[in-house]
Amino acid sequence: MECTESRFLEDVKNHQMIIIRNDGLNRHIRFKRPDTICYYFDLITWKGHLCITGDCGTYVFTRIEDMFAFFRTDKYEKIYPDKKLFINPDYWSGKLVAVDKVDGYKKFSPDIFEDRIKEYFNEWEFNNDDQKKEVWEEIENNVLCYCEDSEYTAYNAAINYKSDYGHEFSDFWEVDCGEWTFRFLWNCYAIVWGISVFDKLQDKNKAEKPIHPDIEKYGYFLMYSKSTNNWYAAYDEDSKGAAWYKWNGNDFDLISRTELPKDLN
Repeated sequence: MECTESRFLEDVKNHQMIIIRNDGLNRHIRFKRPDTICYYFDLITWKGHLCITGDCGTYVFTRIEDMFAFFRTDKYEKIYPDKKLFINPDYWSGKLVAVDKVDGYKKFSPDIFEDRIKEYFNEWEFNNDDQKKEVWEEIENNVLCYCEDSEYTAYNAAINYKSDYGHEFSDFWEVDCGEWTFRFLWNCYAIVWGISVFDKLQDKNKAEKPIHPDIEKYGYFLMYSKSTNNWYAAYDEDSKGAAWYKWNGNDFDLISRTELPKDLN
């Protein structure tokens, strides 16, 4: 089963963001539904590292000092307008320093193995159609029949095959027959989505231009109302009150200034 963008967005459509820590490069941000841990995940960063951990496994990446900056993909929005979330698993996998033990990040694909075998076969030359048919039947019976057993068995069968006419799968050990795992792709989407949600709140806070001289010290905090099943974010504007935002599923909407929302009284 492949993890697509639409599948991921469906999984997190009711997720809420909880800021546990936001101190420069040191962050701990949780995304989950209020009533379950299903598909929840945490983004944790420290200098030079980003860890994503939760219901879909754990992966740790390292590349630059601020890993949120590394995973921001805003610049690709105009290049890929049809995508809400741009991910680059091929490049990002090279920055992994710890991988989920359940699913890893790449696995052997029998379908891709068969496709690569066919690519070799289609480049071979034959004297006639009967010879071509004979060789293909040999491949089916002596190579492709092992692709469902294991990666090693399949590769070994391909390497050891040689037709009566000299055809062989040269250097097949170097051929990549892997595909990204569901969990790795899901977490790639989660990183990009989580950072974008976090950035939207940061941008909104900056746009409000708070007047309190010690605003960076106070920051903002989140509160949850069981009666309405909603999350609220407060950002101090002065020593007497705050600007209150209500989570709409994708972003925070400004609902009140200085006064505590009635749901939280």
